[in-house]
Amino acid sequence: MTTQRRAGAPVHSSHVARLTRLVRARASMLASMLACLLTCTLALLCVSAPAFAQEDDKARAKQHFGEGVSSYEAGHYEQALSSFQEAYRLKPHPLVRVNIANCYDRLDRPVAAIFHFELFLESKEGSPAQRAEVKNALKELHKRVGKLTLNVSPDGARVTVDEGEARRAPIMEAIVLKVGEHKLVAH
Repeated sequence: MTTQRRAGAPVHSSHVARLTRLVRARASMLASMLACLLTCTLALLCVSAPAFAQEDDKARAKQHFGEGVSSYEAGHYEQALSSFQEAYRLKPHPLVRVNIANCYDRLDRPVAAIFHFELFLESKEGSPAQRAEVKNALKELHKRVGKLTLNVSPDGARVTVDEGEARRAPIMEAIVLKVGEHKLVAH
């Protein structure tokens, strides 16, 4: 709303009041627009910051994965395992578990290899050929493990196998171990 007046004409209080209301209304409208713009900007920053972090994690995961492949091909399985685990930590993907399992297999740790291959198969990821290859690897790995069933008394007694996790009696589940000799300690 604009008010025109003749040059040199006296300003009436009603004109001043109307102009004051107009200025206040426009100031209020500008403040609302500024608040909206600021809110939208903050929302955009909040959405885009995690996206940038995710892209950074994805790039770092890809780098670690590549290092893992190079180390694996060079026969440095511990180093490859560490790289694959870091890649998985940054950007979890079921196919990386296959690489982790392959490292455990090469390091003669069949129980851990089985664990990661089975988690891969549970994910429903991978091509039919990849899944068949993993199933065949699992068949071979199962030949290298056995199950130890313990009947321990009294209840509450602790048992440690190979200086690993202490278990308390009653121990209801069989313990899957690599075939061979193991150290069993009752506490």
